[in-house]
Amino acid sequence: MISCTTKIKISDNDKIHRERLKQEYLENNPTKQVANARRRRKYYVRHRERELERMKDFYNNNKDKYHERYVKNKDKIKEYYQTNKEQILEKQRAYRKSKKTST
Repeated sequence: MISCTTKIKISDNDKIHRERLKQEYLENNPTKQVANARRRRKYYVRHRERELERMKDFYNNNKDKYHERYVKNKDKIKEYYQTNKEQILEKQRAYRKSKKTST
């Protein structure tokens, strides 16, 4: 006969073991997002020239539209920068500092 406390301990150990197995499985088998990112990168490496041509064509076709948007919003961007200058500079300093410490 097995006592109730022993059964509870066994079930707890089983849960812990199942969690470990699940973690190992997730480490060995990447998620769909990671797998899709790897697939996209492989595709891009294989078809690099075609993708670069496509990007150049897109840029040449839409260059005027983006330039018009930039000219139209230039004053808004300057105004935003002037009002939030300190915050923006503080973020840039923090980012640069984190880059220096991480490398």
